[in-house]
Amino acid sequence: MPFNSKAVCELRKRANLSQTDLSELLRKYSKSNRYNIKFDKSLISKWENDNEGPRWECLDLLYIVAKDYGHKDLKFYISPTKYKSIKR
Repeated sequence: MPFNSKAVCELRKRANLSQTDLSELLRKYSKSNRYNIKFDKSLISKWENDNEGPRWECLDLLYIVAKDYGHKDLKFYISPTKYKSIKR
């Protein structure tokens, strides 16, 4: 599933969070959801610059943060628009 890096930038902008702020917030959400994920500013930067996509657990946490901050309209992945049909 293609990751939408622009949504991370948009979340930070709307919530007025720095990359460090978002990484600390995700770390707190990670612990409360019993994930063992190490977030830092460089990871957020990699996501925003399309150098790396998040693991599915991180994607879940991004959606939770967005919802809690009132931005549940953000889409962190891009649904495929074209599917190849398989004829039998």
